Amino acid sequence: MELNPILTVSDLSFSYPTRKVLNNINFSLRKGEVVSLLGPNGCGKSTLIRLMLRLLRPHGGEIWLNNRSIERYSHREIASHIAYIPQYHNVPFNYTVLEMVMMGRVSKLGFFAAPSHSDRTIAREALERIGIESLSDRPFGQLSG
Repeated sequence: MELNPILTVSDLSFSYPTRKVLNNINFSLRKGEVVSLLGPNGCGKSTLIRLMLRLLRPHGGEIWLNNRSIERYSHREIASHIAYIPQYHNVPFNYTVLEMVMMGRVSKLGFFAAPSHSDRTIAREALERIGIESLSDRPFGQLSG
């Protein structure tokens, strides 16, 4: 495993107009780590993810991706490093778990390109790495939360 972090959050703070949700958050993630973000509703989990995707701007602190400020990345570049599947209560299409993981490859495809055999292989390997390959053909919307 690499020693250098691929993602570093340093003294990150964010407030909505009526309340502060993140105050001086610090952590680093290294390649190959699998982490969970846990906490009660409204504590800032989704806000933290939106900040890491640069969908929101922090009020303080910094986020570094591969030793480069997230502010220096385009949204397309961020998408090539970070995949995000928001939590849905009603999934409009009956995608399988494998199809949802393959959507993470979209940033690697051309505008009208379809996923290749290689994309499917990479998605299957990702499921194997985290030990959920048995779920690959299950409907994503039917997984319990």
